[in-house]
Order: sequence, then structure tokens, then C-alpha cells
Amino acid sequence: MDAGLVPLIKADPEVARRYEILMSIPGIGPVAATAMIVDMPELGTMTPKEAASLAGLAPVSRQSGSWKGKAHIFGG
Repeated sequence: MDAGLVPLIKADPEVARRYEILMSIPGIGPVAATAMIVDMPELGTMTPKEAASLAGLAPVSRQSGSWKGKAHIFGG
């Protein structure tokens, strides 16, 4: 992790709050929290469904008319 990013994150109160929230999640450390803030700046401004879809964690069904396919997880 680039040590210069943490001071930049902590300099902005809104971004610092998002960083603290991410760090409070078990299994999320400073590298993952920083990467999520850098790669997904929309976090904190969208619904949980939108965030899951952006991260590629939401199942997306392939359906058209009466044809129904399997749900797959993709995106992000």
C-alpha cells in the first residue's frame, strides 16, 4: 500500500469517515479499505444493491420473455 494515500484519505472528513467504516468491518484491513476507496469512490452514496452490483457480487438473471436462464454473478 502506498503510505502517502492514508494522509490524503484522513485529510478529507467525508472520505476519512468512509475509511473508518470500512476498517470496522471484520476482514477489511488498511490495504483493502484504501483500495475500495480509490477504486469505488461511489461507496457511501449508493444503495447496498447498487454497491453489490458495482463490486460484482450481485446475481444478475438472464431472462427474456418466457425464456429463463441461470443467474450469474458478474460486473464490477
